Amino acid sequence: MVEAARKNKIASQIGSQGRSQPEAYLAHRYLVNGNIGRISRVDCWHYPSPVDKSHTPDGDPPPELDWDLWLGPLRWRPYNAKYLHGVFRWLLESGGGQIRDRGAHVMSCAMWWLGADGTGPVTIEATGTPPEEGLWDSCVEMQVTYTFKDPDWVLTWNQPGEPVPPEERTGEEPGGKITRPGYGAVYRGEKGTFHHWGGDGGTWIEKKAREWVPPPDAQDVYQSPGHFEDWFEGILTGKKTIMNVEAGVGVANLCVLGNLAYMLGRKLHWDQAKQEIVGDEEARRLMSRPQRHPYHL
Repeated sequence: MVEAARKNKIASQIGSQGRSQPEAYLAHRYLVNGNIGRISRVDCWHYPSPVDKSHTPDGDPPPELDWDLWLGPLRWRPYNAKYLHGVFRWLLESGGGQIRDRGAHVMSCAMWWLGADGTGPVTIEATGTPPEEGLWDSCVEMQVTYTFKDPDWVLTWNQPGEPVPPEERTGEEPGGKITRPGYGAVYRGEKGTFHHWGGDGGTWIEKKAREWVPPPDAQDVYQSPGHFEDWFEGILTGKKTIMNVEAGVGVANLCVLGNLAYMLGRKLHWDQAKQEIVGDEEARRLMSRPQRHPYHL
């Protein structure tokens, strides 16, 4: 996808729209200006994944659904209502669980605000608790630790972690009421902490960052005019979009590597320049998989 976008000079915009939210700009500006000092750790938190307790049997797809086409490049399997439309995300094969669903959005904000696009972790470690029943197989609870070097910092994904109670807000306040308080991240710096909620359809930040008044010599950061609008500007002018395909691949890699470290039960080593796992051939091969004919690329 990265090569195709570059070759054809395509302006791409991945749907991690959290970067384009109004309060995302305030968070970025607040952190870049050193209000909590150098950031050494970002802890993302989210509620656990659901468990399929229905024990729904396989069956025939409804007549309006082309099941073979819906599966696309995935391995063929019998139709099951608990496999598709929304709930596909709870299967490692087709969705990857909470880390690949919401984790991508929360970690996208961290990579943007810390200027980490284009970088990657050197090691990934993970533990998780699989469901004890049902069709879905992604982690119910999960902890992943990504270690970055030059600069040195740590990113973690935690289900459930230590949730931060949401601020009391009214719908009339700037930014509106926090409607997605069940996930977010805590940024830990040498002079204090900062936290936010959401990260996809809405990004909300704590009061001290919203009310911070920049001094005359403060560093400003890019303020997205809106996720679609930023993309349209990229199409018209050729400027790099806020969530371009390279940045999207970087965040997706974090999610996939976290799942692989959990599945294999061992620490993984990542070479960002080569975009591959090193020193572990089994893990390296699992970064991709055969695609089913005729849906393969």
